[in-house]
This record gives sequence, C-alpha cells and structure tokens, in this order.
Amino acid sequence: MIRLAKAEYWFAALLLILMAGVPAHAQGTDADYHVDGFHLQHLSASASAGYDGQYSSDQSSTHDLGLGGSLSTGGYYYNPNFLSFNASTYYNRAESNADSTNLLTAKGYSFSSHIFGGSSTPGNVMLGQSWGNSGTYGIPGLVGATSTSDNRDFGVSWLFKRVSFLRNVSVGFADDASHMEILGLGVTADSHIKSYGIGTGGYLVAGFPLSGSYQHINSTTSSNLGDGGGTVSGGTGTVDAFKFATGHTLPFRGKLTVSAYRMISNSTSGKESGRNVSDEVDAAISSRVWRLPISANIDYNDNVYGAMIQELNLSGQTVLVADNSPRIGTLLMNVSSSYSFPHHIFVTGYASRQNEYLGGITVGQTSFGGNAAYNFGKFLNGLTIIAGVHDSASQVGNNGLGMIGTATYTRNVNGWHMFANLNYNQNVQTVLALYTSSSVATSASVRRQVRHGLQFSVSAGYGRTVFNQQSGTSSYSENLSATISHHKQSASFSYARSGGEAIVTNTGLSPIPIPGVPNVSQPFGGHSYSAGYSNNLIKRMSVAVGWSRFDSESTTLGALSNIASTTYTGSMNYTYRKLNFIANAARVQQGVNASSAVPTQYTVYYFGVSRWFNFF
Repeated sequence: MIRLAKAEYWFAALLLILMAGVPAHAQGTDADYHVDGFHLQHLSASASAGYDGQYSSDQSSTHDLGLGGSLSTGGYYYNPNFLSFNASTYYNRAESNADSTNLLTAKGYSFSSHIFGGSSTPGNVMLGQSWGNSGTYGIPGLVGATSTSDNRDFGVSWLFKRVSFLRNVSVGFADDASHMEILGLGVTADSHIKSYGIGTGGYLVAGFPLSGSYQHINSTTSSNLGDGGGTVSGGTGTVDAFKFATGHTLPFRGKLTVSAYRMISNSTSGKESGRNVSDEVDAAISSRVWRLPISANIDYNDNVYGAMIQELNLSGQTVLVADNSPRIGTLLMNVSSSYSFPHHIFVTGYASRQNEYLGGITVGQTSFGGNAAYNFGKFLNGLTIIAGVHDSASQVGNNGLGMIGTATYTRNVNGWHMFANLNYNQNVQTVLALYTSSSVATSASVRRQVRHGLQFSVSAGYGRTVFNQQSGTSSYSENLSATISHHKQSASFSYARSGGEAIVTNTGLSPIPIPGVPNVSQPFGGHSYSAGYSNNLIKRMSVAVGWSRFDSESTTLGALSNIASTTYTGSMNYTYRKLNFIANAARVQQGVNASSAVPTQYTVYYFGVSRWFNFF
C-alpha cells in the first residue's frame, strides 16, 4: 500500500477531481497510436483512491490512504505478423477488492507476445507475476481453508515448420514458481517447476502419419503441511516423458491409432528417494461391419502406480512425498459393438480380457457384458433408462455378476422444471485385475417460476464409491443448495460434505483413481456451508453479503486435521457515469478446533472511488 504524507492528501483530492472532470468525449477513438514503428491498438486504464484498514489477532493494525490502478494495452511493432503484444498491470486495484476476497494488497502484471507470426518460424513469449491472491486449500468439493499465494510464470515456445528434413518442430521452456500460505495455521507450501520440451509431427511414411515429443520437468517443493505447521520438509523430483504416435486407415471405413509412452521419474523427500520407469502402449481400432460399429482397444502399462504419480507431476501438481510404490503392470484388451432397434431401444455388448503382472506372477480375468437403453417417449416423457449386466472369471473361478444402471428424468410441467439422475455400478472392473469398484451417485433439481418475478430452485446430490477388495477405501460426497430470487434481489444457501483418500500435492488434495496406492495416500474428510444475499434495488447500486464455514474432520493431514474456517464478506458498489464508489469488508476466523489456542482473525475493509479510462 502506498503511504501518503500529509501534503499528499491534497494530491489524492486533486486526483479525484481530475478523474471526475475528464469529459467522456475526450476518450475513445478508432485510430491507434503509433510512434517509431510501435502501434498501440488499444489502451485502457483505471485509477482509484481510497482508505483501507487491516488488522489481525497476531499482527498490529494498519490504516492507509492509498492510490491504485490498472493499465491494459496491446498492439504491434511495424506489422502484426512481425511482432504483436498484450500487456497489463495492476496495483491496489479497487476492482479486485470489490469482491471482498483479497486479504492482502493485490498487485501483478502480465505480458504476452507473438513473434514472426507470418513466417515459418512463429514464436510466443509469456511472463507474469502476482502477489497477494486469496484462495482456498483443502478438501475437494468443499470451500476449504483460506489461503494467500504469490505466483510467477514465464514461458517461451517456438515452432519451426521446416528445418532440413524435419517438419513442424516445436520447442518450449517454462519456469513457474509459487508460494502458498494457509492463514492462521503457520502452514506454507513452496514450489518451483522448470520444464522444457520438443515435439515434431506431420510426417507420412507408407500411409502412416508419425509424430513424437519429449518433455523434461525439474521440480522443487517445500512444505510443512504434513505435520501441522512444524518442521518444513522438502523434496525434489524430475520427470522425463517420451511419446510416439502413428495410425493408418483400414478397410470398411476403419481407422487404427497407436501411441507409445515412456516416463522416467526420480523423487527425493527427506531421507526417502524413489525412481519409477513406466512404459505404456495404447492401440485402438474402429470399423464398421454391416450396420454394426466395431471398436477394439489394447492398453498396456508396466507400472500403473508410477504412471499415476508421473502424470500428476507433469500436470504441475507436485506430489509432496517420495514414491516407492510396487511395480504392477496391466494389459487390457476390449472389443465392443452397438445396435439401434426400433421403438427407442439401443443395445451395446462387449468382451474384455485383463491381465495383471506383479513380481513374476500373472493374474487375469475375462469379462462379458451388455447394456440396453430405452427412452420411454410419450409414455413417460423425459425418462431414459440404461441397464446392464456383466460377468467375469479368473483362474480361480467365477468372480460373480456385476450390474450397471442409469435412470435420467427431465420434464417441464406447468412451470416446474424438474431433473433427476441415478447411476448405480456394482463390481465394475478397475485398471487392476484384482480390484473391482462399486458406486452409486444421484442428483436432482427443481426450479419454479412463480408469479410477480419470484423464482426458486433447489438441487441435491449424493455419491459414494468403494474399492471392493480393500477396506477403508470408500469415498463419498453430498451436497445441497437452494436459491430464491425476486426481481433484483436473490439469496442462496449451500451445504457440502465429502471424504475419502487423496494424494497431497502443492496445489491441494488430488483424489486417488487407483486402488491400493501405498505410501502417498492420506485420508481426508470435512464439510462446509455457505450463504449469500445480493440486490440491485437501487439504480446503479449493487450490495452483497456472504458467509461461509469450513470444518475438516479428523485426518492424518497434519495442518488440515480438525480445523475450522469462517469467512464473512460484504461489498457495495455505486456507479455514477464513469465513477465507481466502492465499500467492502472481509473477516476470516481460522484455527484448529482441537486446540485451546484462540483462532486467528483477519479483518480488512476498504472505502474508495475509481474511474476507468478508455483512451483508444
């Protein structure tokens, strides 16, 4: 925040006068601004001045009269196909505070440029940095614990359409860093990820299109999330990913696609270290015989646990522990077809074979199944039902029948808009031959437009999934929400609860899609509530208030065990011509439920005025 001396208060007052006094017709033109080859195609800005206060239970209070603003521009140098660019920056931007979510001074910038766009070697450059962003870190599907973050991003990519005998060679480099802090808990997480890669494609050899790529990632993380804000533990990791893809046309309007991957990862966390090498080959065939569409696929992976961790790291979700999972390979072969009968009947059938390889031992099973879908049409308008059954057998005998069922109902009757959905799956095969899963999920909603502009809607959902051969692996989620509105005002309420197992990453918890993952999984659970009200009853004025509550249940996730977070927000915005008068406040109370310590409280408020400018 910019601190103003006593003499500078007059400058702030003068700025407000100038902001209000600039005539609207002096701004805006279709012509761009150019000098020495630089052409600015658009230039817009906002300026703000206001008074804010911040105080918390563990810090001294601050009160400031400050200035802020934002700037956005874009254009090109000599020719758009030679060099074009877009840039923006903001500091103490009033608009970013109007939603009452930024607990710290928000500021940042971004820049992107497209170079040599009209040539055979186009490139892109991107960089940006932000400070004081507010967000949440916690349980999937819930509000989560209030957090703040700083981020830095840089990236360069270049395409060479033809280099000697090579075609469409693309290279890239990225350098991203982030710092996250969960307020009131003394918990931080830092990550620094560097990656570079190269890819090529567009070749055709004997009718086979060929493409390939390579990507390398270095990551460094440090966090004290696991032990509740105590000792900071760090980790490093590398991932090397290779990919090759090809395909070919087949008779009977068929098509073959093949892709192969190899990923090599090394991870170190504390005294633990791990190394994973995973190879994967996927092949798919699609064709048509008479009126029957035929599809078949073969998928092989020699390290399913390692591949899952590697894919998380490749996506930027760095796993915060070393991976020493057992090496398990899988082979899946599947063929399926479908047919449409008269009277809204659609059937599918399939057969599959799955093998699992562990320590020289091979376990396999064969499955057969079929589904039938029926749309009831005019008899029960809006109702569609899908039902199916499958059976599987392994070396030791029959594994038992499994079932799937889906029912969907959509109907509009006399102003009532209704929707309901039910999904049930029993003994569905997972990626591992020795594991099956069962799940149930249902959701429903109803909306009604009443007289005189009154409208309400209610929705609810429930889901549960369990891996049948492993106790304590069930996950669940449930939610309920309601909204009522009347003309220019509305009120809402929501409730959510979820739990299960997840992998701890630098960006949050990631649910586990594969059963039996050792070492890296952690149980989680919690619930959250939220409520809000807003109105636009007064012309050019908007008012909004909100409340949310998050509670985590007992877990082994250190800092996320038994915590409570409550947030109150309020904002008001009044627009007069190009002036925005803003007032907002936010209060966060966050701490550990089981602790005798008083929860940490953060309170911020802001009163100010801003004006936007559109120069051209």
